[in-house]
Amino acid sequence: MNPDTQSAAGARRSVSGRRSSILRWGQIFFLIIGVLALSYYAYAMLEAKLYQAYQARQFQRAQQVRSAEQLQQAQQSQKAEADFRAANARVESNANLPAVGLLADSSNADLELSPGESAPEQPGTTAVQASAPAIDFPLGRIEIHRIGLEGMIMEGLGEKTLRHAVGHIPGTPAPGQSGNVGLAAHRDTFFRPLRNVRRGDEIILTTLDGVSRYRVDLLSVVEPENVDVLKDTPDTILTLVTCYPFNFIGPAPRRFIVRARKITN
Repeated sequence: MNPDTQSAAGARRSVSGRRSSILRWGQIFFLIIGVLALSYYAYAMLEAKLYQAYQARQFQRAQQVRSAEQLQQAQQSQKAEADFRAANARVESNANLPAVGLLADSSNADLELSPGESAPEQPGTTAVQASAPAIDFPLGRIEIHRIGLEGMIMEGLGEKTLRHAVGHIPGTPAPGQSGNVGLAAHRDTFFRPLRNVRRGDEIILTTLDGVSRYRVDLLSVVEPENVDVLKDTPDTILTLVTCYPFNFIGPAPRRFIVRARKITN
């Protein structure tokens, strides 16, 4: 083999070696990028699940406190009514005084209370002041059992809020109230099951005031600028908003709308 042939063969081997090296490092680079992307996604999902579990516990404790407060209020109301009747009975038993109940002149000696006895309250006047929820406190929980959707609802549409929960759209009625309640979430997290929603599906909305049930009656796709879907209405409806298409890579160009009406019966 002459020197020129050997030189050309060596050059080809050198170029082939560099190409193989570039391909190998390229594969390693994209593998690292893929692992990092999957790790970030797994971390985000785990963080959201832990935050949801924490908020669910907070909400459950608040429900228990609310139930205890309502029970205490009912007991105090019953006690006030019993005291009211007992006081009237004491007055009526005095033959020298008309039965004027608690409206009698407090200066009358026959209506004076014994030492340490407090004046009875009229029924219905006793109330327990419930503590107001903190700002970072769930407004409620949304569930659509057929498609496996469940999420705690937080106020606002900030990045942190939507990363951790379903967001209540500011300017719309609070969950559970009358009017057009608006909720939003990402299509790849809490509202991803909406890709399987159907007309007739039941939506359960739980707040500290109780449970409301809605029936899906409209599915639509609109442009992001279309805010008519959030206009208030005299009817009690629930509007869910997420990005569309569900499998779009990057910022999705449209919005998927689910509207449901409250089940009155």
